[in-house]
Amino acid sequence: MKPKWPEFLSAQIAGCRAGHERLGLPQRYLDGPDEILAEAPRIIRTDAPTVILIGEYIPENFLLADGPGGWRLASLIDLSDVRQDEESTTSSAPAHS
Repeated sequence: MKPKWPEFLSAQIAGCRAGHERLGLPQRYLDGPDEILAEAPRIIRTDAPTVILIGEYIPENFLLADGPGGWRLASLIDLSDVRQDEESTTSSAPAHS
């Protein structure tokens, strides 16, 4: 899936200050984060395995499966942010048991 984490993180860091300026963040809050942002690539792991995250836990996004032990969470699906490209058409990931 795109973007890959290292490229995504670099773009987020590079655009952070400009994004906050564009949204009108007061100057007093813009004076300190540059030092923190400069350290971010060293502190935040970029070699972690790829995972799909979801933050919208509403009933429509839960997929349950009935098995020998009863019902269990099989997947969380959030189709509102799905983007399709040549590499991937994945829109959900299995839950870990």
